[in-house]
Amino acid sequence: MIGAPASAVRPGNGRIAAIVLLGPLVGAICLFIATVLVEPLPGGSFEPVELVIFILASAYMFGLIPSVLAATVYWVVEPIWRVWSWPRLVLAYLVIGAVCGALGVFLSISALERQPIVNEQIILIGALCGALSLVATALPFRKVDT
Repeated sequence: MIGAPASAVRPGNGRIAAIVLLGPLVGAICLFIATVLVEPLPGGSFEPVELVIFILASAYMFGLIPSVLAATVYWVVEPIWRVWSWPRLVLAYLVIGAVCGALGVFLSISALERQPIVNEQIILIGALCGALSLVATALPFRKVDT
């Protein structure tokens, strides 16, 4: 068809899978580093293996919804923003990750508690982890259109 518009070039399935599956892991690492910087771990309270299992389980329990939200928004807006410069992309992905992280953590915790829970500290931590996770999973090895 002569007048048909070209279909939008969507990001690959590997990139979407990386955002969904590696996003909670990156968020857990960010949260762990921030927590240890503020308050060091008490000696002998956890075995290292138990601590790693607890952190990973918590990360995927609270981070899967935000990462799916972020991957969905990324899939929708990536064809539009494909030609943007790196600084604009980093800022856009930080904003998308923060909004999806805050909303996703709110939804995860509210579902867990079976009532709306608005805790500013938890929502801000979710926003920080979501922002850093989306940038860390969406930008590496990105092909730039020239």
